[in-house]
Amino acid sequence: MGLHFPISFIIPRFTSVLNELIYISFLSSPLNHRMDMRPASTFISLRLLLLLSLVMEGVVGGPSVLPAQNTTVLSPLVWLRAGEYDASSGLWEDLSGTGHDGQAGPQAEFENALVNYNPALTFGGPGDTLTASLNLDRSNELTVVSVHHAAEGEESGLWQCGISDVGDVSMTTRRSLGLVGVTKYAEGNMEMPVINVVPHSWKKENNGARYSADLVLGRADGATPYGGDFAEVLIFDHSLEEEEAQQVYSYLSLKYGTTYLYSNYTSPEGNILWDYAMDSLYSYAVAGLGKASGYGLDQKQSWCTTEEKFLELGAGEIAPSNAENSYSLPEGHYLIWGSTAGPVALEPDPESDY
Repeated sequence: MGLHFPISFIIPRFTSVLNELIYISFLSSPLNHRMDMRPASTFISLRLLLLLSLVMEGVVGGPSVLPAQNTTVLSPLVWLRAGEYDASSGLWEDLSGTGHDGQAGPQAEFENALVNYNPALTFGGPGDTLTASLNLDRSNELTVVSVHHAAEGEESGLWQCGISDVGDVSMTTRRSLGLVGVTKYAEGNMEMPVINVVPHSWKKENNGARYSADLVLGRADGATPYGGDFAEVLIFDHSLEEEEAQQVYSYLSLKYGTTYLYSNYTSPEGNILWDYAMDSLYSYAVAGLGKASGYGLDQKQSWCTTEEKFLELGAGEIAPSNAENSYSLPEGHYLIWGSTAGPVALEPDPESDY
C-alpha cells in the first residue's frame, strides 16, 4: 500500500498484565487505517510491538479516501516557540511574520528543558521574564494561548498583558484574571503540561480606537514569579472560532502530548485525525506522531504527557529529543493512539518464544 514507516517503542515497566483495550488510528492522505487491538491477558510486549508495526506497515486494514479540503493555516498575531529563543541576544523570534519578537529581561537566565521531546524554557530565577509589545490596531479582542508545565509549589504568575486605555489581564498557574472578574481553573499547580486558551474582549470607546498591549511572560499581579517551563505561546487579535480553536488544540496536543478532551483532532486541511464520537472510549489519554507543515508540526516521537510515562512511540529510532530524531516523516501522515481510563501494564509471557 506504499505506507512504510518504521516504529520503535519504549515501554519502561513490565509489572503486570496488559488488561486494557488500546485503539490505534493511523491516517495518511489519502489512506486511513484503523485497528482495534484486544490483547489477551498473556499477550507479551514483543507480540504487541509486532502487531503495531504491522499496522504501521499497512498490512492490516484497507484504504479509504479522505475528502479534499481547502488548506487552512493558523494566523496568530504572535507565535513564540521556545526553540527560537536566542540566549546570546535574549531575543525570542516571532514566527508569525508580524515582527512581534519577545525580549528577555536584563537579568534573565533561562534554562533549556523539554516537553514531550520539544524545546522549552525554564523560568525560575528572579529576573526570568520576557516581554513582547503588541499592535492590536482596531481589534478589541485578544486570545492568549500558552503551553506551560509549572513546578510544584505555590501559585505563580504565568503572564500579564497591559492593554492601552483598557487595563490589565493576566494568568496564573491557578486563575485567569480578566477585565471583569477572576476565574479559578485549578486548586493547585497541575503536575503535567497544560494548554491554556484565554480570550478577552472589551467595549470600544469609539470605532476609530486603536489598541496596543505589552505582554510579560513570567509575571502576574498578586502571584509570585513563575517557576516552570514555557514551551509555546500564540496570541490572536480575535476570538477563536470553533474550527480554528480545534486546529490550535489539535496541533499543540499532538506536539506536546497533552490530551485534547472530548473533541476531534483535525489537520490543517480540516480532516479528522482522531474521531471522538467513534473513539470516545479510548480518548482518556491520547498522543500521536505526525507531520503538518501548515502548523510547523513534525512530531517524530511522543508519549502522553498527561499520564505516567507508560508507552513511547517513535518513527525510526527514539532519540533524546525530537530534533535529534533523523527520520523524515511523510507530509500529512499521522499515527495517533489512545487508551481508556483503566490500568495499563505488561508482563512477560513465560510460554512465549520471544
